[in-house]
Amino acid sequence: VFKQDGARVCSHFLHEACALSLPTRNCPLCRADFSEVFQVPSLSEDPDGWFHCVDREGDGRLSKAQVLEVLVTQFPLDTDKAEASIDELWPRWDLDHSGFVTREEFSTPHTG
Repeated sequence: VFKQDGARVCSHFLHEACALSLPTRNCPLCRADFSEVFQVPSLSEDPDGWFHCVDREGDGRLSKAQVLEVLVTQFPLDTDKAEASIDELWPRWDLDHSGFVTREEFSTPHTG
């Protein structure tokens, strides 16, 4: 995750070692300037930190695209299979069918 003055500068995720080895302080995908590289917290060890990190807008909700992007970056997943799985699992996580998973839905036992 790329940050400037403590805030994320773009929605992109990059392997931490790769981000640290970039020749410039610009996101290689969108060219946004950054001064810091932060590792995405572990989903199993720090679910609150993971949610906060993925919630770039800070609006307390995650889109399907945000979740898919971070999962295929963090884990060795086949993108096409992950996308199909997200489509199947999303209704289980998005309890109010808003199109987003809220912090509350994310924390709901057995579904989030």
